[in-house]
Amino acid sequence: MTPVRPSWVLGAQVIVNLVIAMMATAVIIGGAVLFFRVPFPGQAFGFLLALLLAIAALFAIGLLICAVAPLPQVAAVIGSVLLYSLLFFAGMWGTRQAMSPLLQTIGDHTPLGAAASAMQDAMVGNWPTIRALLVMTAYAVVFTIAAIRFFRWE
Repeated sequence: MTPVRPSWVLGAQVIVNLVIAMMATAVIIGGAVLFFRVPFPGQAFGFLLALLLAIAALFAIGLLICAVAPLPQVAAVIGSVLLYSLLFFAGMWGTRQAMSPLLQTIGDHTPLGAAASAMQDAMVGNWPTIRALLVMTAYAVVFTIAAIRFFRWE
């Protein structure tokens, strides 16, 4: 047991992992631009905003899973099942155009679906849609509050 508040512990964890994620993203994007001639995002600030919101939303979901799972192994299984489901709805297993309209709508309201849409918009030079940014923001805020609420020292 420690006198540190759960929000401080979770905040420190998020900051450390955010720095790591941003460094990894910079290496990936830099490598794609330098070695594979992928164009730099046309709307760089919109891309960065979408990236930060996507990371925040996914971190918040992960923190909630860790806050409520009884064992680390259980958290890993829940996280894996959820991640692969989110990847499906984001169109990472096939094109979103091949999905039914219902699956596309569901995907638009998931954090990875909104992130994919926002980042694609930014890549071609358009500002990400407000809907996509709001979806990611809502996930980040709601799941962070829930993670802080349900976090326990054990």
